[in-house]
Amino acid sequence: SIQVKLKVRVYIVEEDQADSYSRLLLQYFLAEGVVCGHQLYLASARDHPDDIIQDLPCPILDDNVTPNLSETHPPADTQSPDTMKIAWRYQNLPKVQTELGSSSRFGHYYDLSKRMDPQMLQATQFHTFYLPEET
Repeated sequence: SIQVKLKVRVYIVEEDQADSYSRLLLQYFLAEGVVCGHQLYLASARDHPDDIIQDLPCPILDDNVTPNLSETHPPADTQSPDTMKIAWRYQNLPKVQTELGSSSRFGHYYDLSKRMDPQMLQATQFHTFYLPEET
């Protein structure tokens, strides 16, 4: 008995009227697939898929650029003892950390002013289909 497991995700982007968000959303989605090492299938009737792939944004792989939430919000422990207590029965419970740590980061950050490294693109398996519009 032969068993084959397939995981297929289909992502379809319809162009918006000004073609501003759909193109950017497509680039982000494809760039995330490249960074995560996925095989990608790209079909297009307007732009050649190779042109779309060459325009993918460069990932920012340095974790130092992530926003530091502790700088913008003071920790909960620094509140003065004069602050209002809404639920007095919870005052002796341990305080819960409400800030997201760096380990809970979802996805990656991208620099839209730079293009993805060609070596990173070559390491990804792309399947493309181009059917130009008839004029």
